Amino acid sequence: MKGMIFCEFLEMVEGSFGLAVMDEMVESSDLPSGGIYTAVGTYDHQELITMVIRLSQITETPLPELLLAYGQNLFSKLMDSLPGLLQDNQDCFEFIKNIDSHIHVEVEKLYPEAELPSLSFDTIDDDNMVLHYQSCRPFATVAHGLLLGCSVYYDNGFSVNVVNSDQASDNEISFRLTRTVAVV
Repeated sequence: MKGMIFCEFLEMVEGSFGLAVMDEMVESSDLPSGGIYTAVGTYDHQELITMVIRLSQITETPLPELLLAYGQNLFSKLMDSLPGLLQDNQDCFEFIKNIDSHIHVEVEKLYPEAELPSLSFDTIDDDNMVLHYQSCRPFATVAHGLLLGCSVYYDNGFSVNVVNSDQASDNEISFRLTRTVAVV
């Protein structure tokens, strides 16, 4: 997993909980990297999982709450790092539909070793779609947070609801997206 993901997590932890909590989380997690990351480095995703679990224990914040917050925060950071991939007139649904076919393709060009999640869609009508997320990593709740961050980025352009939550897993989940802002 690219170091940028780790760097953004540490930045969020420091901003939300303070430097002391971040240091305690890193130092008590016994990480192979020592908790030192560069944005372009590649690291085992298990280190992120270890830190999130440890942060949950330290702050007594439920894991899903931390993962959702991280995903929401990460979305705007990813948009800042990929400005050339955005189209000015794109709406939230167009953007989401282009993630797998356009954005992930560009990311793979930059980072051929990247293991990206796969996305597929079922379009219900102009204002509703179901997004199917599948990943080799257990980050379905982070994906949920990314979608919430996308909605905020597009001025709350859609609501996000988990479909068949009893069948969802940490690696595979489906979301129903319902447009809440009219397309102009």
